[in-house]
Amino acid sequence: MSERLLTVHKIGGGALRAPEDFERVAEVLRQSPGSNVIVVSALHGVTDELLRAARRATDGGRPAALEALRMLQDRHTTWAQRLLQPPGLTQFLRFYDRLHRSAQSILSSMARLRETPPAAMDRLLSLGELSSSYMLTLFLRQQGFVAAWADARRLIQTDDQHGRAQPLFPETRLRTREVLTALLQEGTVPVVPGFIGRSASGRTTTLGRGGSDLTATLIAVILKASRVILWTDVAAIMSADPRLVPTAFTIPAVPYEEAVLLAKLGVKRFHPEMLEFVYRRGIPVIIRSLKDLQAPGTTIHMDARLPDGPHVIAHLPHVTLVRLEFSLPLRRPLLRVLRALYRAFRPLAVMAQQWPPTITLLVSGTHAPESLGQKPSRLGAARVHVANASLLMIVGQNLRSSLPIDDLVPRPARVLHEWATDVAVPVLVPTERLTDLARAIHDRCFGGQMQASGSKTRTKP
Repeated sequence: MSERLLTVHKIGGGALRAPEDFERVAEVLRQSPGSNVIVVSALHGVTDELLRAARRATDGGRPAALEALRMLQDRHTTWAQRLLQPPGLTQFLRFYDRLHRSAQSILSSMARLRETPPAAMDRLLSLGELSSSYMLTLFLRQQGFVAAWADARRLIQTDDQHGRAQPLFPETRLRTREVLTALLQEGTVPVVPGFIGRSASGRTTTLGRGGSDLTATLIAVILKASRVILWTDVAAIMSADPRLVPTAFTIPAVPYEEAVLLAKLGVKRFHPEMLEFVYRRGIPVIIRSLKDLQAPGTTIHMDARLPDGPHVIAHLPHVTLVRLEFSLPLRRPLLRVLRALYRAFRPLAVMAQQWPPTITLLVSGTHAPESLGQKPSRLGAARVHVANASLLMIVGQNLRSSLPIDDLVPRPARVLHEWATDVAVPVLVPTERLTDLARAIHDRCFGGQMQASGSKTRTKP
């Protein structure tokens, strides 16, 4: 497929909020030269609703869980009735009815067992991507495109780690080439459900949050695509979240390394492994808005060159700083404790100190460390100190040598120097002061050189 321009489009769930958004996808295809593959997420909010239905079922609320499922059925039916005409409408309703009955059975079983088996959860969550991709395929055919639904479970073979399955590349490459290359050679647009795969034992698996990004880039790497475009509900990567900082501006190009850091922080909702796949092949990733097809967006690629200094002020609204203090003699080696902490909490950052023996970790969210504070002895700790806050992360190049970091951060914000590097400087801020401190730090970092809203681009500070 390398002889001809091939674009892999990933349509994010955040961009699929109304039936009219499918019409925008059709317009994307009309404007995209060469061959195209589409990878689709679930409609906006569907995955979260399915997760809530599962929680209701395990709490003994089978009627409430099935009611939530019925509401999802109504929503998909409404979309289909708006978008499809017979016989496409009939095809979709039959297809969705099979998914719906399977989901009913899964939720009923969860309610009976009062638990959510990981394999059953993956089958339940697959409803979102399977239904949205099948509906989009039928809609594109109706619009005159030669489109074919390509079930990702025929393409993406994974291990059996349900909920966070890892693709098995050799098997996935063989299957993807076999199925998709034939379709593309016929001039067909394959439409692939993202997020899901199949284990060697034949069970449906999911790739974790952001898994549709991973599906898209796997396909791009295997087919040697020219580019990947992530269609979202935002126009680009910006210097800060514009909901928090109104003067934030667009970054037209970002190096892979910074994009990977933003993804691993969970600040930008794309899969970190997605970028690692395309980086090795030199495939650019473009983030664009499905709401504004004229906006150029942000390109992530290896040739992106930005000046030294800050580029993005990212934020996490809720983090927890945990400090474990240990008494001598140690009941467990610190290395074993560190491993247990990584498995349990997947911290953003961690630091161990031999004397006095302490471990400090930074965890996203506020829920995980509660159990740690209640039972510190299970890790051999004598005391645990827990502080909830928000996190600002200054991301850029050569930060420590090019910036007077402490001068940029007003009190009561606190630079976490122990975790600062040349590409990322974490700043802990009180949650109630997140907005005004983010704006102050953004203004100090970029010196007021922000262009008017609507055509904001990065200017050299």
